[in-house]
Amino acid sequence: QITSRLAAFDGPGLLRWLIKLNEKCIQLREFREIVIPAKIACFSDFQTEVEQLLDGEKNMVITAHAIRTLIEFVTINIPRGTKWPNFDDIDELLALTNQLTEWGALSEAMRMGIDDPEMGLLPSGRIGTDKTVEREAFKPYAVAKTESAVFKNIEDFETNYVSVKKTGDAVETEESKALDAAHKAEFGITLTVLSKIIGGLVNEGFTNAQSCMEIEESALLGILSKIDGVTADDIDTALSLLTLLERKNIGVPPEGYTAVDIFPWRYNRPISYIRRPLAKLQKADAAYYYYGYRHLMQFIDNLFYLLHSSKLPGVKSEEMKSWLAAASGDKGNPFREAVKKWFEEHSDYEVIPHEVTMDKGVSKMHIETEKHYGDIDLLVVDHRSLIIYPIECKNIQGGRNIHEMKVEMDDYLGRDGKDKKAKMRKHVDRNDWLNANKAALQNLVPDAENYTIKSFILTADEIPLGYLKKDDLPLPVKSFSFLRKNGLSYLSDL
Repeated sequence: QITSRLAAFDGPGLLRWLIKLNEKCIQLREFREIVIPAKIACFSDFQTEVEQLLDGEKNMVITAHAIRTLIEFVTINIPRGTKWPNFDDIDELLALTNQLTEWGALSEAMRMGIDDPEMGLLPSGRIGTDKTVEREAFKPYAVAKTESAVFKNIEDFETNYVSVKKTGDAVETEESKALDAAHKAEFGITLTVLSKIIGGLVNEGFTNAQSCMEIEESALLGILSKIDGVTADDIDTALSLLTLLERKNIGVPPEGYTAVDIFPWRYNRPISYIRRPLAKLQKADAAYYYYGYRHLMQFIDNLFYLLHSSKLPGVKSEEMKSWLAAASGDKGNPFREAVKKWFEEHSDYEVIPHEVTMDKGVSKMHIETEKHYGDIDLLVVDHRSLIIYPIECKNIQGGRNIHEMKVEMDDYLGRDGKDKKAKMRKHVDRNDWLNANKAALQNLVPDAENYTIKSFILTADEIPLGYLKKDDLPLPVKSFSFLRKNGLSYLSDL
């Protein structure tokens, strides 16, 4: 249906419509970060805004994702028809694209064992599916994520509304050099140079006040060649990296890619519009590039997210693998410090200032054990209620689609809960040992045998694990967002 309907349209005209609609989605999403906190402060309240955002967010996510997917579909094989697009036609295309994504996601959930719904024909002839998992897991998770988002918008209001003025030239650091080297090895261009090229394109769109830029190829090359420190090879590499790929049809991957790379229900695919923000069309007179400058900003933000969260998929170079591994190891430390600072400023609990090692032959400031049990990221003690909290700090964001959720479940619980490499296993073993050997904590907590030990995992934000496997978790999983929002009462149900 999608393929046959697209073929009737004037390709360039349809692409312009879709890019403008995508730009509007981005503008609405970004602008509400300052609108919602202001409304709550002036005349609304937190819960009202959460409920309104929850309703609107689902529609926004569905619409934006369907638009991005349609842009990809249009660009892979530019329609040669003569039909001009209108809102009704585009609404139909978006509905069909969303159905493709919904059925693909449901199929993936069934294959991965996350859902196994009853299905059947409704009296209307439509296919009905049981919504138990959606009702009991996905919906509560969506509510929690929305509450967390609104709370963080309030926290960040000052910096979002009035940007901190930065003066002076950017200074190259050892960290930026290492990242540039890894990015060059992986993509053939440094992140610094790629950012300059993105900046040049964004500036061109912004100064021309065009939500959809349409630039002839030679003019585009002329604009980019004027950027300091950017060579002709850099421009060729960047355009190759940023431009959507052609392919035979929407169901066939380009050469060198697999079927998974074209599944629109998978995020961060290397050939998706979010990873390739430029569309190239060959017309009779010349080749033209199409892009939206807001989407280019979204592209670079997403790239930084993938790099610094160590979620960049399909990495090939050893340099990038090494950099991501180092980034993954380092990213937990600032988060631990943020949690430690919060407890120090918002409670009268005793906070042990250092990580506590559980191993043989350790100093008195740690815990002597018969074997290595790892480190307790943060040990917090409530002397009034006689509770010791060993906290495992995880600077992670929750999975956003079925595949990411499945990976998250396997990482923490193992496949079918039987994998010895499951991350949660060592935390459970450590908790069991502490409860069986409270006296070993005497150097850190005098009279520790009279205390209750309540270990838990604290994540940077809500993750779906606690919703999909709430009855099977061997340790509680809490989020730092809700700890900041609700205060110490958030720990009362541990």
